Amino acid sequence: MKQSENITDALEVQRQIAAVRTEIEKLEGRRRFLENRASLSTITVDLKSPIMIAVNTSSFGRSLRESVSDSVDVASAIVLGLTRFFIVMIPIVVLIILPIGLIGSVFVRRVRRMRLAQVLNATPVSE
Repeated sequence: MKQSENITDALEVQRQIAAVRTEIEKLEGRRRFLENRASLSTITVDLKSPIMIAVNTSSFGRSLRESVSDSVDVASAIVLGLTRFFIVMIPIVVLIILPIGLIGSVFVRRVRRMRLAQVLNATPVSE
């Protein structure tokens, strides 16, 4: 208002100030209204347990597919189990059973030779 040179400019500035004050008062009134509403408001919550829905999904085709799938799973588990068994048994056979078998066969041969030698020594040779 100090910068206005004539009365119309001063009145225009006065009108703008009045408009801004009116807007501020409206916003303040709205703020107070919302604060009062928020302080008096009540929240109501209804909790319900979910309802179980029974759906019949079994049909002959589905049962057949599940049976085939289960049988393939069992067959693959058997093959996998046998493969693992043979892989585990290779070191056991090579390191334990094979040496025992070789030692046993050598022992059996010696026993046979000794018995054969006893039999040959025990029988008289006829001339």
